[in-house]
Formats: sequence, structure tokens, C-alpha cells
Amino acid sequence: MSKIVILGTLDTKAEEVAYLKAEVEALGYKTLVVDIGFGGTPSLEADLDRRAVAAAAGSSLDAISSRLRSEGVGAEEWASRLMAEGAAKLLRELHERGLVAGVVGIGGTMGSFMASEAMRALPFGVPKLLVTTQASSPRAPLYVGSEDITVMNTVSDLIGLNWMTKTVLASAARAIVGMASKAPPRPERPLIGATGLGTTPCIMKAGELLDKMGYELIPFHATGSGGRAFEALIRRGLFKGVLDLALHEVANEVFGGCHVAGPGRLMGAGTMGIPQVVAPGALCIICYTTLEEVPPQYRSRTWRHNPYTYVVDLARDELVKLGEVVAERLNLAKGPTKVLVPLRGWYGPGLTAPEKPKHEDCEAFLKSLRRRLRPEVEVEAVDAHINDLKFAEHAVSSLLELMRSSGHEPWPQAAR
Repeated sequence: MSKIVILGTLDTKAEEVAYLKAEVEALGYKTLVVDIGFGGTPSLEADLDRRAVAAAAGSSLDAISSRLRSEGVGAEEWASRLMAEGAAKLLRELHERGLVAGVVGIGGTMGSFMASEAMRALPFGVPKLLVTTQASSPRAPLYVGSEDITVMNTVSDLIGLNWMTKTVLASAARAIVGMASKAPPRPERPLIGATGLGTTPCIMKAGELLDKMGYELIPFHATGSGGRAFEALIRRGLFKGVLDLALHEVANEVFGGCHVAGPGRLMGAGTMGIPQVVAPGALCIICYTTLEEVPPQYRSRTWRHNPYTYVVDLARDELVKLGEVVAERLNLAKGPTKVLVPLRGWYGPGLTAPEKPKHEDCEAFLKSLRRRLRPEVEVEAVDAHINDLKFAEHAVSSLLELMRSSGHEPWPQAAR
């Protein structure tokens, strides 16, 4: 029978873990407690103790204790990463054996880090709940990353049981049991991953067209976290094809904006050999959360999208540079790749004037891209705005043709 796995440091959070365990079991689920602590003495017996966790990471509790004695707090980061690695390995093994109905982690800064890192080992759809004192702190996005981790705020600190912590832990028990009570749905059709930002009409039309062909479109908002999730799920083999129609995060990475998805952006599909159609949606802007963050050289071309977003329009020479960066990344692609460059605008018109970037700036980007891109990667200029109906139709037809010509056959029901 699958169980609710509880991750916690049993030297500091034993009372809370014991209470959570009792609440979960009162709701009809069996539990499996994993001790991810590495300091102090556990005051609750674990089903998988800290020695087992350390061993799973290829180390030992004695080795950890020895280094902590010699280096003190300077070794805590190393120890926490090692224990997170061990817990992740154990979670993977338990899941492969069909023993994980869901997982709930509990902790402050250290415990939340280790628990959330371990949860990343589980596939998308397995219920994951982090009960943490850090839910409303600036660190919260770091614990979630690009995973489907639900975060619950403890409000008060987790130092023993009281009315408030009992209330939160009881709610956590009901939450994880509720999530685990029904298996998540499985994909019924092959999935196509897509990115968008200021390209909603294009994405919506592409979704409609793919739906008629028997595919399901999964869009990601290209504001940093969306791109990271998109790339991670590509590498896990979730998608049959990719419509990467918003490269906004690449521009932010290169020129210092806040919507950064990391250096792996625009690399996943190429690494996995998955057919991809790429377009420079919103590549011509970068964003900041406050006006104070905007560098002086950008102030004259900055405008406010909403109270939390200041947008900078990139200049022609910057678009030329981005053409080189995009080409460099796509040159590494192992699978069929096609680039479509709309010449009448790359985002909006909801964000700004639809003519931005101007036609001549689009042409400059296109020329830069073609100059650096290897001949095997097809590039096509499209006399349309990215949100025009004909662009969406062309992007979808191009992707399906890449899939057919490269032998990436769709599932039978996609042929209807």
C-alpha cells in the first residue's frame, strides 16, 4: 500500500512530525517518516533514519559528524546537500516500488531546503507539500523552483507544539491526504510544449489547431520560472514537439533583466533531439521589477507595464547580438529545428505598439541569425505579426511537418 512520506529533522522537529504523522494516519493513510537531520539527537524513531539517508548519498553519518566537529557551521551546507541527495535517492526508490502516495516536508530554512530538494526527485503529478516558516520570505521561489511543490505557511515558528502549529499541521495533513486521495490524470494525447509572452493570441490559436489534430498544447509563461519548468519537462521527455515562441528569457539573461530562466534556456529540445519550431516572441524586451533596478543606459526607453514590471525596448545592435546568441544555442540542436521570424512584430499589441521592433530591426536580427546559424537549421522570414492568425497556422504546420519528416510519429489518435 502506498504511503504518505514525511520528511523532517527529528532532532529539532520531532514533535511536529509526530503530530503530523498522527493526523495523517487518523485520516486513513499510512505514513513513512524519513529523518533528514544531521545534528543533535533524534527524539522520534524514523522508518528511514538519518544513517540510511547518509548511506544513500554514498556517505555515512559518522563522516558527517566528524566533519561537523572539525569545521563547525562551515560544513553545514555540505551536510545539508548530502542529506538532500540521499533523501532524493530514497524517494525515487520508494516511488519506483509504488510506495509513495504523496510527500510532505516540514522545516525552517535548513529543513525546507533539504525537503524541497528531495521532493524534486519525484515526477510531476506526485503530490508534494512543503510546510515551512519560509513560505512568505523572498526564499520561497527557491524552494519551489520549477516543480509542482505546494507551499504552506506555518505563520509562527516551528519550535514545539502550540495551538497555532497544531492548526497548521492538521491542515497540512488534510491537504496532503486530499491531494493523494485521487491519482492525477494521465495524458490522453501527445503533448506539445510551448512558450509565450505577449503572444497569447498566437498560443491560443496554435492550441486550437493542435487540438483538432489530436495533440494537447501545454503553454509556459516565459518570465523565468516558466522557462525553467519548460526546459526541465522537455528533458524529462514529456513533449513530442516544441513551439518555442517566446525567447524573452534569453534577452533578459544576456542584457541583465529579471526574467531569467538560466543558461540552459533554448537548449532542452535540441539536447533531446525533439522537433522544435522557434520564434523570437518578446525577444526585443527585457523587464525589471522596479524603476530603481533599471540601469541608467536604459532609462530613456523604459515604460511601465504594471506596478511590478518595467519594460525596456532593446535597440537594433542588441537584437543583432541576440541573433548570435540564438544561433549559438540552436547550432547545438540534435533534432529537427526550424526558426520562423515574423517581420511585423514580436509581441503585443497588448504590451506596446505592434510595430516594435520595427521592420528594419527584425531584418537586422534575421540577418545576424542567418549569418551564424548552421545550414541544417532552416530559417524563414514570415511577413506577419507573431499574433496574426496566419503565423500561428504556419508555426503549427511547420512543427507537424518536422515531426513527420523526422520520423517522430504521432500517437494513433492524433491522425484523426
